[in-house]
Amino acid sequence: MASPPKSRKKTTLLRAFLILAIPTLLAGMGGVAWWGAGQIVHPSRRPLQGYHLEMLGRPEQYGLTIQKYEVPALSPYLFPTPILLCEPLSQGQGGARGAKIQQDRNQKKIPLPNYGDIRGTIVILHGRRGRKEDGLPVAERFCAAGFRCILPDLPAHGDNQNPVASYGLHEWQLPDQLEKVTAKNFNLPLVPRFLWGISQGGSVAVQAAAKTSWQGLIVVSSFARFEDICEGQTRKLFGPAAPALFPLLKFFVESRGHYSLQSVSPVNAASALQLPVMIAHGTTDKLIPMTVGRQLYGAVGSPQKTWVEVAGGTHDGVLITPMPLYAEMAAFYLRSLPGSP
Repeated sequence: MASPPKSRKKTTLLRAFLILAIPTLLAGMGGVAWWGAGQIVHPSRRPLQGYHLEMLGRPEQYGLTIQKYEVPALSPYLFPTPILLCEPLSQGQGGARGAKIQQDRNQKKIPLPNYGDIRGTIVILHGRRGRKEDGLPVAERFCAAGFRCILPDLPAHGDNQNPVASYGLHEWQLPDQLEKVTAKNFNLPLVPRFLWGISQGGSVAVQAAAKTSWQGLIVVSSFARFEDICEGQTRKLFGPAAPALFPLLKFFVESRGHYSLQSVSPVNAASALQLPVMIAHGTTDKLIPMTVGRQLYGAVGSPQKTWVEVAGGTHDGVLITPMPLYAEMAAFYLRSLPGSP
């Protein structure tokens, strides 16, 4: 009996290979998209770092008092929220970071109150995969400039047991509620109060400020449309495979988080802002390009808005360049106080 031609054998082998390879490839792509969606909806939680423990253990060395507490769940969506309340020591002086902002103040001739005087409250919102303790160095500087600071763990971050991060879609109500509960529990004045957010925290802050009342808002290195950022990162990570992976990722985000990427749109909320707004962005940010920050700034409806470019600032390093950004931010908040010129 004659054996089949070699060409037929090759065709049969190729068909068998494709039958095995295509499902394997599709399963692999699905697995990658599932993992990516998980990192969006349920980000890996960052553990406490050494500098966190140092500041928590010896707050007086940084010119601070730090009180830990938890705000109970205030809506069906929001879980109990762990909080740090940071205030400047009533007697004494700030730490090295506080001294630096005082030095920058002198160089720029920015009037700051005497150390220990408190002019208002700032709610500090951390970035994706961050936690409330990341804001301690930020709070040290703002406390030296005359503010108390409230640092919450956002949902799905730190010690907040809510499993879903929605980048402001649901969290927008959280800053207002936390500040009011804190003021009541610690017998603090409700106003003046301000928002500060970086990256994910900036997205939450923009959406919060569009729907609740604040005296000023600073957004650092944040985005305009969450879908655009996710699509851009998919292209960077997976190159030619991105067009096939991104629809899968969107589907998995929606099924796991019960929200769509399109629904997280700070640029839409920005048009409703009528308070003083500062948006700062690093010139060398590769995760969220500066053009995206410019887009968000352009959408801000308030006539009282300020754009700040941080020369050489990366996404993770925008706060630690030679530029005296903290002095600029402190001056912005002080100018936004009621009755300020």
